Amino acid sequence: MNFLVVGTVRNCEKKIFETIKVIDKGLTFAKRIEYFFVESDSDDKTLKSLNILLNQKSNFQFESFGRLRTHIPLRTERLAICRNRCLEYLRSKQNSWAEYLIVVDADGICSELSSYVMKDILSKDYWSVMTANVLGHYYDIYALRHKTWCPDDFYIAIKDDLKKGFSYHKSYLKNVIPKMVNIKQTAKIIEVDSAFGGLAIYRNSSIPKDASYLGVDKNGDEVCEHVSFHHSIRNNNGKIFINPRLIIGPGIIKNWIIIRCWIQIIKRTIKLIFNITTK
Repeated sequence: MNFLVVGTVRNCEKKIFETIKVIDKGLTFAKRIEYFFVESDSDDKTLKSLNILLNQKSNFQFESFGRLRTHIPLRTERLAICRNRCLEYLRSKQNSWAEYLIVVDADGICSELSSYVMKDILSKDYWSVMTANVLGHYYDIYALRHKTWCPDDFYIAIKDDLKKGFSYHKSYLKNVIPKMVNIKQTAKIIEVDSAFGGLAIYRNSSIPKDASYLGVDKNGDEVCEHVSFHHSIRNNNGKIFINPRLIIGPGIIKNWIIIRCWIQIIKRTIKLIFNITTK
């Protein structure tokens, strides 16, 4: 089995080493693994780390786009540019050997990867894209599209709430946090229209030649770049899943902002149960 592992990196001077080790360990059975990362806008020593990896690993390559944000202020537009460069690299003749594309975040979210689970996934052929889960509450709602769980970009609802006078914090509590459900490892796989969750495995044969990442919509507003890419795969009869057993780490539930949000939800629930009025 042959894998091309790609990702975008920014301010990952330490985490990039950990990410590579995790992937290497999770793909011990692979015949061939190559790495290609695209960097931009780092303020730390990420470029130094990438050059160290370039010298240490014969299967590691990277490119840097420098300071994109000086002329491209929108984050998702910059991400789309970097991810599309990864697609160009995948599609080059020199990489026609790649059977699978793995897209991974190198910011530390991917801290474990079971080779047993990976081999089990790869032994089945019903999927086009298999995306990751985390211990605790699923966090990547921005990239998620599911007909009932998260049918739309939650920022649309937040924008509507802001026009109605809601604070951003209250709207986030209302529209995002309830979607951060705990997906147990024993649960069945979940078919979705889009998902990422820090790591995704793609069958190269399932990626349409014209598929690309778009980080802005027709109005010039930011949108999650994964959604357009996955839309192309779905339109090509591809099947995308979240695999509950594909655990890549504890997620971000330890993030104090998330914890505070959950505390607010608990307080609100208690007040509703006891019919206590609140603003």
